[in-house]
Amino acid sequence: MQPKIQDGQDSGGAQLDSQRPMNWRETTPGRYERDVDETETFYTVLARMYESTGRALFAITGYVELSVMIPEAKDHTQVEAQVEFALQEAWRRLRYEHPTIGASVEYDYTSKKCKKVYETFLSDEMARQSQAGWICRSKRSTTDALD
Repeated sequence: MQPKIQDGQDSGGAQLDSQRPMNWRETTPGRYERDVDETETFYTVLARMYESTGRALFAITGYVELSVMIPEAKDHTQVEAQVEFALQEAWRRLRYEHPTIGASVEYDYTSKKCKKVYETFLSDEMARQSQAGWICRSKRSTTDALD
């Protein structure tokens, strides 16, 4: 599955070209870059200033709460694993629909400015490992069983 930044357009349908700094450009195979806007620059600067405290300034940017009714005949552990798998698959697919979810901000020492970077998962084996690693780094789950 390729991200929605291929075929010369991003997920919003904007044309990709080097004349528009906010549009994604493929700089090397599987690596796309674009300039950051004022808001992304602001948050990047704030995060860098805050990182010396050892805490994350913007660790949680979204929250979903689910309640799953488990019939008595079903194995609680099995249902929990199925729900977790479904959530991981949904998160992985969202990354392709909205590439910014999988993008990061990097400082370019040559141009002396920040840029947004998105890297695809190129090969099948590496893709599975990379996707699993990205899911672990970007999604956190908690389970509170109700008795």
